[in-house]
Amino acid sequence: VYLSIDSVLQKRVYNLLENEVAGILVSKLVNQKEVVIPEDTADLMISIYDAYVSLVNNSIVNAKHFSKPDATELEKTILSEHDKKENDVIKALKDQLSQLSGAAFKDLPEEYQDYTTYIISMLKTNKVLLTDQIDTTDETYINWANQTISVNEYLRYAIEQNWIDITKINSNSKYVDTDEVYAALISYILENLPDSDGFEDEIYRYAVLQDYISGEQLCAALYDQGVLPQDDATAEGLKNGSLSAYNFLIQKIGKLEITPGQLGLKPCSASAVVMNPNSGEVLACVTYPGYDNNRLANHVDSAYYNYLVTSSASPMYNNATQQRTAPGSTFKMLSSAAGLCEGVITPETKILDLGVFDKVSNQPKCWAYPRTHGDINMMQALEHSCNYYFYEVGWRLAGGDNNYVDATGIDRLKKYADMFGLTEKTGIEIEENVSTYATEYPVMAAIGQSNNNITTIALARYVSSIANNGTVYNLSILDHVQNADGEVIKQFGPTERNHIDALTGSQWTAIRTGMEMVVQDMTAFTGFPIQVAGKTGTAQESKLSGDHALFVGYAPSDAPQIAVACRIANGFKSSNAAAVGKDIIGCYFGNDESIQKAEAAEALALESGVVGD
Repeated sequence: VYLSIDSVLQKRVYNLLENEVAGILVSKLVNQKEVVIPEDTADLMISIYDAYVSLVNNSIVNAKHFSKPDATELEKTILSEHDKKENDVIKALKDQLSQLSGAAFKDLPEEYQDYTTYIISMLKTNKVLLTDQIDTTDETYINWANQTISVNEYLRYAIEQNWIDITKINSNSKYVDTDEVYAALISYILENLPDSDGFEDEIYRYAVLQDYISGEQLCAALYDQGVLPQDDATAEGLKNGSLSAYNFLIQKIGKLEITPGQLGLKPCSASAVVMNPNSGEVLACVTYPGYDNNRLANHVDSAYYNYLVTSSASPMYNNATQQRTAPGSTFKMLSSAAGLCEGVITPETKILDLGVFDKVSNQPKCWAYPRTHGDINMMQALEHSCNYYFYEVGWRLAGGDNNYVDATGIDRLKKYADMFGLTEKTGIEIEENVSTYATEYPVMAAIGQSNNNITTIALARYVSSIANNGTVYNLSILDHVQNADGEVIKQFGPTERNHIDALTGSQWTAIRTGMEMVVQDMTAFTGFPIQVAGKTGTAQESKLSGDHALFVGYAPSDAPQIAVACRIANGFKSSNAAAVGKDIIGCYFGNDESIQKAEAAEALALESGVVGD
């Protein structure tokens, strides 16, 4: 079976993605326990203590080996400190749960809120707390959901309401009162917590944050357990404190000896899809992190498989075909197409950016606020990614001044989302999720927000259709099947799904001109010898983690041969995704600088011995 995939390009894209994610992570790690949540998520930093915790909670360091007969003195010391912390916590939880009425959940210290949340989760997972029996309209339940009562009061009430399956905790008693059942429930909780992986993760987290266990000890354990090649001087430096764990990890991540995929912090994942827009062939379909499937062939390495399914980086999840996020400003070409075809703008239509769009209740700001982009046309709006311009486009698609109807705007955007193939799977023959289009708030949907959620491969098909002036393909990674004699016995390949006839040639040209102007302004492409058209996108999901970084583009811009979509989940800035997109294009066209960057990343990965992890 032969694929359309270019294996050399596939490997280079993977290495470029890993190298970029590692660089972002290194630039964001700070040597402090707590970080301030900034107003702008681009300024968010990541505590190095999160990395220390990930060493053990993401199974880079094997905590289960600490109790083995052949455990080293360092491992025994770490286990001893863990046990001290766990004993302290179990005692405190026993005292907390035994009170008739304890502190309201919201008044507990954050640490004990985390333990309490885990206890409730464990009871639900073990079918002790019956979620299908809970009346979510009940006043006591609402008070619990609002964090205004104690876990004690909630669980006692749950017993009285038969939300607790007492056969799971006290099968020897048929008739017991609430106090007896509650006492049995406390015993059940305290007996089961120490054997629970999730609770152990919390114990290790707070043991590190409260200095029961140091980052230096966990980093030194990488050598004791053979995770890293033996280096006695470095290991001893960590153990005696002459080498800081912070500097050690920064160096190891930078050299890919410890990878973002192993740590599972955010960012730790990325994806890219490369297509031939003229044929619809998929040339590369890359998800990061990957895994070593040789260890799952014939005889399955059970420990490795357990690591894969429990890793917070989800290496078995195909980010290229399954991960969905808001597309951010990469959606603005679709909004341009909708605005042009529905007659609410022309390429020359100018809209004055006032900074704050006050025609809707949430009054969204342009990203440049308090600066503005002035009076600009559609191509300039794409060039500068002016949110205000596209808020107005979304407003006009919904009927505009005095005629605004939310559903009208959504229906119009959906019509074009369907034309560009963003309402269904692409057809690729591996696990794939359906992209979803916005169902509310057309003003926000027009800038790629609202509840738009699109896969990387769907974005690749979308930008490919812009590159080729409207042909949308059903995708395939299969090329052909041949027998042992080399005879082709079956041919595969992409087929045309539809052609977008709604746009005129001049309208396609206007959109493509705007995309060319985007790249001309980008620092990442300064001096790049290949003419590229593209669009960046930034999509915020949470103020507690970096924004998703996206880039779509094609090259050469005057006669496209490839189209690219790249996403770095929690990659902070769209320029990070654009930098990878540039080098992917460079690798395809034989640009020495891009190839050298990919090969250098591969050499680091090979030297570290974690290729595919």
